[in-house]
Amino acid sequence: MKKEIIRPFFCLLLLCSIHLLSAQQTLKGTIADAQSGETLIGANIFLAADFSIGSQTDIDGKFSFNVPDEKGTLIVSYIGYEDLTIDFQTTNPLAIQLIPKAMTIKTVVVKGDKLTGQVFAVEKLNKLDIYLNPSSQADALKAVQSNPASTTIDETANVSLRGSPASETGVFLNNVPLNDVVRLDQSNGVGQFSIFNTSTIESVNVFASNPPLEFGNATSGVVALYTDDELPPMANSISLNLVGVGLSFSRKIGAKTSVTAFSNWNTPYFLKGVNPTSLEDLTTFNTLDFGVYGVHQFNANWQLKFFNYAIDENYQYQSRFPSFNGEFQQHKKRNLSIINLIQQKENTRFEWNQGINFSDANYQVGNIDIHTQNFDYFSGLNYAWYPENGSIKVGLNTNVHKIGSNGFYPLYTNGFSNEHPTVPFSNKQWLVIPEGFAYTKWTFKENLSIGIGGRFHPNLDGLDSYASYQMNLAYTFQEKHQVIASFGEYHKFQLPNGESTRVQKLFSQQYSLDYQFNTKKWKWSTAVYQKDNLRANTPNLVRGAEIYTAYKGQNLKAGISVASIQSTIKNDGNDVPTDYDLSYFLRTTLQYKIAGVWEIGFVYWQRQGRYYLPVSQSYFDEQTNTFAPIYAAQHEGLRLPDYHRMDLSISRIIGLPFGSAVIYANANNLMDFKNVRDYNYNEDYSHRFAEYLNRRVLFFGVVLNWE
Repeated sequence: MKKEIIRPFFCLLLLCSIHLLSAQQTLKGTIADAQSGETLIGANIFLAADFSIGSQTDIDGKFSFNVPDEKGTLIVSYIGYEDLTIDFQTTNPLAIQLIPKAMTIKTVVVKGDKLTGQVFAVEKLNKLDIYLNPSSQADALKAVQSNPASTTIDETANVSLRGSPASETGVFLNNVPLNDVVRLDQSNGVGQFSIFNTSTIESVNVFASNPPLEFGNATSGVVALYTDDELPPMANSISLNLVGVGLSFSRKIGAKTSVTAFSNWNTPYFLKGVNPTSLEDLTTFNTLDFGVYGVHQFNANWQLKFFNYAIDENYQYQSRFPSFNGEFQQHKKRNLSIINLIQQKENTRFEWNQGINFSDANYQVGNIDIHTQNFDYFSGLNYAWYPENGSIKVGLNTNVHKIGSNGFYPLYTNGFSNEHPTVPFSNKQWLVIPEGFAYTKWTFKENLSIGIGGRFHPNLDGLDSYASYQMNLAYTFQEKHQVIASFGEYHKFQLPNGESTRVQKLFSQQYSLDYQFNTKKWKWSTAVYQKDNLRANTPNLVRGAEIYTAYKGQNLKAGISVASIQSTIKNDGNDVPTDYDLSYFLRTTLQYKIAGVWEIGFVYWQRQGRYYLPVSQSYFDEQTNTFAPIYAAQHEGLRLPDYHRMDLSISRIIGLPFGSAVIYANANNLMDFKNVRDYNYNEDYSHRFAEYLNRRVLFFGVVLNWE
């Protein structure tokens, strides 16, 4: 009897379930900015009747989810935009546009760019390009290194472009030059990460060679970063990952001011726990930073931008020498402040850019103990006029540097132990570099742009005068093809660092030819270049070529580049390869979306090993009671084994009732290639062993965003 009663109810329930499943509809569409038309990533869309039914947009601003009815009401939300409530029926797909939250001050439509020579940039990155780069670790400078023009070989944040040392690359933030842009660094300025918080970066322009002379004190390329001109009225973010926690809060203060404050605390406890073998030489590190960034709009024409960043950091790792094994220790405090006062009118732009950067650092290993105190001040006045089809920019700026260092160096190059004798040193220098520049760019028949610039430094305070000049041409044909030709002469004063205790004047004469082809899905580029450099009275000839192709589809992005660089210096009449002399440098990238919500990224690197001089024999040094090496002659140098690296990343944006979450995981050097950084030796140099670059490192975290 029970079975006879239950069976009809079971059948009825089954029929209802089948009806409900058949009644479900797949709702698809895109969500975009109503003003710019740009699609929005991570925007939330839910049913008003059931908040558990919904989705979020993918990398292309698209969404797709099942709804139980053919009509209903949707709620759409995104940080910095007005919430939207819409009714839907069976219409598919939906094209939804969100309106940015109203700003009380209207901005002026500007004809010119804040960067006059921007058309001659070989690469332009936005915030999204940085976050989605599998090898960047959300670091703006490391993202640059995926560019075919990057020739960085040490896996650091120091950017080398087209075969030149990283010390010759100019790095600018809001048109203010910065001499110290890395964290967890050594006394020679080589650091693991940049100081830039990607959440505040709007764009990055990379000039791989022949940078426009509106930038000063750079000889071999420029990386120009710019912060956002407008901030969201209210946004919050918490980042949790293996090295610590980060917080970011944005608020609108009144009708004219927006401020973002951020802070990060990092420690290696969990990172070393997940990667015990790969990070066995790393003893510890601790960093605490705080930053504040704001925009104040006085009226429709005047704007003030301010940026301040402070960090206290230290790290320790095991260091090995033939005569000594010990711990390298670094402790550094620094503060960076930048203020930009901008007047923007329809055809003119005035800027007063100021920057103050000071640091106090100590580096110690064995009997080496170095204490440095650096102070930099920059002030620049720029005026730009944007007539029809052209632009003219002039400016005056002054760089002031105070460099102080003291401590102890080993008396003998092979005596690093604490019992070995040392030599005290103390060095203090003031350096004042005033410069004036003029740069103009004109476009003819909408397809030919010509840029000409000059920069002059007078003879002052014992520094020789110089005049730099350049000319750039960009020709566009059939709307998809562009050729950029550039040549010029450049000068720079290189500040003292761990490798040099005096100011060096650098000179470079450069020629470059770039070709680019762009369609909606394909990009092709190639370049050839030559640099005749003079560094510390040592000639350095650099010649190179690179080729790059990329595909961008709905779910797939892929790219491959190959570069070849010949870089030699003159030594006793012989042409000797430098570290950047590489017959080939290969990069392959791949990004794929799964079901519109998972993003998988893949990068593979391969290049020739750098040139080095092996130890040919050794002798016993009675003064230090250690063995000292004798290196092979310059023409007997060898190559390190070829370099290989494969990085993998996976991420997903998840919609939450209060906002969104981004979860991600990275595996750097996934195959755990043993890439040789250099060779080390035992005490008497009878046996050598390899020191490796980064082994496989696993890293994961989550970022929560809400209003």
